Amino acid sequence: TRPLNDREIKRASMRGSTLKQTPIAIDGLVFFANNNLPISPNLNLEQISKIYRGEINNWDQISSRAGNIPIVPIFLDSEDINVLGLKQPSAFARQVSNYNQLLSQVTSTPGAISFLSASLIQKQQPVKIFSLADGDCPSNYIPGLINGQPNLEAFQDGSYSLTRKLFVIYKQDLTFEQNAGETYVNFLNKKGQKTIEQAGFVPLRL
Repeated sequence: TRPLNDREIKRASMRGSTLKQTPIAIDGLVFFANNNLPISPNLNLEQISKIYRGEINNWDQISSRAGNIPIVPIFLDSEDINVLGLKQPSAFARQVSNYNQLLSQVTSTPGAISFLSASLIQKQQPVKIFSLADGDCPSNYIPGLINGQPNLEAFQDGSYSLTRKLFVIYKQDLTFEQNAGETYVNFLNKKGQKTIEQAGFVPLRL
């Protein structure tokens, strides 16, 4: 869900390997909260960033309708925080170890908020799913899911505010591993296009 970083490229080189990365799909990140949270399902990126930095820590700072409900930001992977433009989350944010634990904490904690790939959250009904916007204009709020399915059109045209690319990464070392990686990429770029869409991602045709 991210490109290789310089440290990984260097480590591979020290071990005598060259890595190739090929983007194969676009994924949308969807934010969701406890289903009983009494606010409208809209957030902008500035609000989300402030929540995960700890600058917004109560839902009444988002909407007076919410009343005094402390915000509990939850996340699964530290690298996901980088997608929000943050090096590290607030000290009040909770990191959990797996997908099921994340969903369990959001559904059982009144002020909880978290985020996942649209492909993972699409079948989870007992949560409040937010539309996202770059700014505060009502017309800019775009849903990550439509009728319970990932909004692939908005992910593809960039109107949805938070997307990321998915990559296939493999060694270029003239071995079976390189052949397997190239074969997999070729499959995904041809016959696998429909499979990528069915999984909830936008295929990138190269």
